Parts: sequence; structure tokens; C-alpha cells
Amino acid sequence: MILIALLLVISGCGANNSTDDTTEAISLNQVGEYSGAPYVYLNNNMPYFTDEEKEKQSEAEYAEVIRERDNLILTISGGIAIYEITDKIRTVYITEETAALAGYTKKELMEIIGENALALCHPDDIKTTQNYFKTRRLKKQ
Repeated sequence: MILIALLLVISGCGANNSTDDTTEAISLNQVGEYSGAPYVYLNNNMPYFTDEEKEKQSEAEYAEVIRERDNLILTISGGIAIYEITDKIRTVYITEETAALAGYTKKELMEIIGENALALCHPDDIKTTQNYFKTRRLKKQ
């Protein structure tokens, strides 16, 4: 008697004992051709993202933009410098190559022109340069 019960238990292991008869196989012939229109609309066909998902997406996109910028900078011979122009001209970014053109290391040049990019200008050219950037800034406003 114990042997028969044990066989019944073993034979039932892994068997699908579900009483759900709602699933059925379909063939590809039963699926219609794509009409170009959505088959199902969810959320009025508008995507929904949580604030956390949006932030992650933005961080990923920003990181990609930074990578693309850095790759582009590496292709420019002679280097590049980026300045913030307000009432002063502040150096935001400079490559080693650009610093070498001026005869400095990047660190040395940033110490000289970091907060005042006009520090390397000849004294006779400072006013002209300031006026040029002031005029361009006013045109953009």
C-alpha cells in the first residue's frame, strides 16, 4: 500500500495540475497583417515614467553627451578651450594641447587664466576684447 502511494506521488511531480483551460495555441495564420495602427492603446497611448525613471534617463543621456563631447575634443588638433562669458571671461575647460600652444601645462595655464581669461591678453588688447564680447552678449539678448 505504501509503495502504491509513493508511486502516485512521484508520478504527479511536475505535472500540470492546473484547471485553467483558457490558454490555447494559435498559428501565425490566425494573426492578421500589421495595419500600421496600434492594436492596443494603454494610458491613452502616452508613455508614463516615474520621476525616478526620468532622472535615470536624464543622467544616462547626460553621460552620453559628455562621452560624445570628450570623443569630439580628442579629434581636434591643437586643442580646445571653453569659456563662460559674463562681465568676466572665465575658463571652464581647456585641453593639455591648448595649454601647450601657450607654452604651459594645463594646470599652470588654469592658474593664470582660470577666473580671468584676459590675463594672457596684451594690455593694449584687453579693452577691445572686452568690448567685442560685451557687444556679442548684448546681441544675443
